[in-house]
Amino acid sequence: MADYACGTLRHKRRELTQALDGTVTDHQRWMLGEGLQHLQGLEGQIAKVEQESDRRMQPYEVLIRRLITIPGWIEWSRGRL
Repeated sequence: MADYACGTLRHKRRELTQALDGTVTDHQRWMLGEGLQHLQGLEGQIAKVEQESDRRMQPYEVLIRRLITIPGWIEWSRGRL
């Protein structure tokens, strides 16, 4: 696992290897699985909200394109209009 470290963790390979050394109980595996399912569910909900936002902003696309040409405006801010 430590071999997959990226960025600043790459330099801490020895410490990472020590931290990952050990066992995971069935209960911990179950808790990790529940957490992962929860995160996946949240990601799905975020995707739905983004799709709905895009759909509702569609009539204003021309105006939004003009706004994002103004310095300081970026495309992701369009949902905050």
